Amino acid sequence: MKSGHSGVFVDIAVSSTGGEQRAVTVYVDDPAYINGLRKGNQLPPLDQPALATGAQLAAIRAVDANSDFFASAESIQLQLGYADFDETPSTGRVTDQALRRYVARRLYLTWEHQSLDEYITFSEMDASLTGAGSDAFLRNLQLLEQEGYVQLSRTMGAGFSSFRARATAKLIRDVERYAAPAADVESEADYVARLEGHSSLSLDRDSILAERRRYEAARSAEEVASVFRATVPVLEGVVRRLLRAHGSKKDYSSLGPMIADLRSRSIGGLSLWSQLNAVLTNGRDISLHGERLPLPVLRMVTESCFELLPQLGALFPNPSSSTGG
Repeated sequence: MKSGHSGVFVDIAVSSTGGEQRAVTVYVDDPAYINGLRKGNQLPPLDQPALATGAQLAAIRAVDANSDFFASAESIQLQLGYADFDETPSTGRVTDQALRRYVARRLYLTWEHQSLDEYITFSEMDASLTGAGSDAFLRNLQLLEQEGYVQLSRTMGAGFSSFRARATAKLIRDVERYAAPAADVESEADYVARLEGHSSLSLDRDSILAERRRYEAARSAEEVASVFRATVPVLEGVVRRLLRAHGSKKDYSSLGPMIADLRSRSIGGLSLWSQLNAVLTNGRDISLHGERLPLPVLRMVTESCFELLPQLGALFPNPSSSTGG
């Protein structure tokens, strides 16, 4: 983070689940002026952690808005003003089980790109993506530590700065096989119950469950990629119906414009949009390069498809909205 004129430059490194990386420079225009406005509106000050989080959110928005984000060779620069810090996109609080899956995948990707020696510190960015605060992260990390999945290190400080975590071999093995700690993989019975709780998904329930059973039996990258390819059109159909149920008159043919419309209508939150974007970008990789992604990453993104479907089902305004394909 460095100053420039009356603003501040923040350098962000953005990674895809496939391991692609891009450097993004975010320019925050006149933080002192923004702070004055925030104070007048009784908002907390724009301190360095808030600046970093705002820059990271801006980078994620840029990824969401451009399906070719990681393919472009051009340097990326973004500019933020007061409106960009006015509020953070709302994200419903994920369950503890979903939070542990998130933590495990985050630690796995750190190991994949670095080593088992690397501790990571979670941040407000993770809170924005999950709706969970530092207390919830620490509580679930302690459970994972007791089960042998992580090593925790307590440090001086408060909130997210008071602890770090790194993966153990047991976590790596389970994520490679199940895309999550084994105990946190949702059972078929629980998943069926969640689907049945949303009548908006009744049109697709049989095909969703057939693909999920095929996924659970899959062992190779080719098999998992086949399930992913079959599940994405179902996911797209649900998003299309969801937008229609909320008044959209457009007949989208691909997921990218649908994500943009969800954002513009404030349907869902940052976590949902980012998960959908991961499906979009990885779908592009698979279509262009075949089963190029490592098997654990393929499992993660395919699991995301299944995890997204009940989340989307819960966003329909009423049961009668689920008509058409």
